[in-house]
Amino acid sequence: MISKDEEKGTIRMGPDDYMWPKGGILPRNMGLELLRKVNEFDSLFLEYSWAEG
Repeated sequence: MISKDEEKGTIRMGPDDYMWPKGGILPRNMGLELLRKVNEFDSLFLEYSWAEG
């Protein structure tokens, strides 16, 4: 979780919308940072403590 905010927010996964705790939704700037690293996917688990795997 990015924060402890349990209020639900809407996320889109494919064609569907889901309600998800806002504390688990990345801020836009962090999401863009991660998207730029998609070619280094395995390293994301080492660089970001919130990732489990």
